[in-house]
This record gives sequence, C-alpha cells and structure tokens, in this order.
Amino acid sequence: MLQDNINNVSRMLQDNINNVPRMLQDNINNVPRMLQDSINNVSRMLQDSINNVSRMLQDSINNVSRMLQDSINNVSRMLQDSINNVSRMLQDSINNVSRMLQDSINNVSRMLQDNINNVSRMLQDNNNVPRMLFANTTICYTY
Repeated sequence: MLQDNINNVSRMLQDNINNVPRMLQDNINNVPRMLQDSINNVSRMLQDSINNVSRMLQDSINNVSRMLQDSINNVSRMLQDSINNVSRMLQDSINNVSRMLQDSINNVSRMLQDNINNVSRMLQDNNNVPRMLFANTTICYTY
C-alpha cells in the first residue's frame, strides 16, 4: 500500500512534470492572443474617448453657434427698435414743426386780415379825410 501510494505520487509528479512544457507552451501560445485582446481593448477605449471628445466639441460648437445667433438676433432687434424709435421721433418732430408753421401761417393770415379790415373800417369811418386834408392845406395856404 505504501508502495502504491509512492507509485501514485511518483506518477502524479511525473504527469505534472510532463504537463509543465505543455502548460508553458499553452501560456506562450496564449500571450499573443492576450496581447491582441489588450490592444483591441485599448483601441476601443481610445476610440470611445475620441468619439466622446468629438461629441463634446460638437456640442460646444453648437452651443456657441446658438449663443452667437441669439446675440445677433438680439442686437438686430435692438437696432430695429432704435430705428423705429428714431423714425417715430423724427415723424413727431416733422408733425410738430408742420403744425407750428401752419399755426404761424394762420396767425399771420389773421393778423393781415385784421389789418385789412381795420384799414377798411378806418377808410369807411374816415371817408372825409381826403377832403379834410385838402381843406386843411387850403386853410394853410389861406393864412
């Protein structure tokens, strides 16, 4: 029995010794595949990182583009509002000057009409003035 055990142990040790070259060869054979797997994993990780950075950059570009477009639109609206305000102010000024000129024309016209009416009344009221003037000059010559 002891001899059997010794034989078994010896056989197991011999099997293990015999297996070592095969195991070593298997490990050696596995190294290129493991290296290729590692290279593939690193490559995928790098590609994922590149894709993520690319998406982030594109998002940033899109955000900046939207912000710039919003700014352009806001400035455009502000400029249009300013133009509209200036236009209204100019139109109001033109209307005010026009009214003032029309009022001045009307006032001068009334004053001229009043003067004409006053002269006409004076001439009507004093229709004897020419005779009186002539009489006065005659009187002056008489003296």
